[in-house]
Amino acid sequence: MSPRTAAPRRTAGFTLVECLVALLILSIGLVGAAGLQALLAKSSAGGDVRLRAAALANELHGRMVGDYNNLGCYLYPVSNCSATASSSSAAMSDWVTAVQKLPGGLAPVVSQSANGLWTIRIRWQQPQDSTANSQGASPVSVYTLSFKVDTAL
Repeated sequence: MSPRTAAPRRTAGFTLVECLVALLILSIGLVGAAGLQALLAKSSAGGDVRLRAAALANELHGRMVGDYNNLGCYLYPVSNCSATASSSSAAMSDWVTAVQKLPGGLAPVVSQSANGLWTIRIRWQQPQDSTANSQGASPVSVYTLSFKVDTAL
């Protein structure tokens, strides 16, 4: 009899170690994807508030351009409004209330510089912002719109 030689054995499939390594790599990738999704959701919420702030600033800009005879009523927090311009004063009051209804909305500032440049500054604090300063307050986000009103129409 001739001695039998063992045929080379083919390995098929995965070993347990290979499966565990693949599972580890997959789980690290999934944890990273979940963290990225949380960051994107936070950024999206911040963008929504910034969009609403921009819309409010543009709304006030439109009112001011259309009511240029009563521009003093649109200064905030210190108004220079005459008694005959009560509708302008009421519109400004409604606008300030809308700004303060933003999530974390703070009092806006509407000012005029000596050269006639108007500035609308809307500020808010993101409620879900986890970074805080030494007093425990979240950082303040600001949207600023600067423009000149041409009263010589």
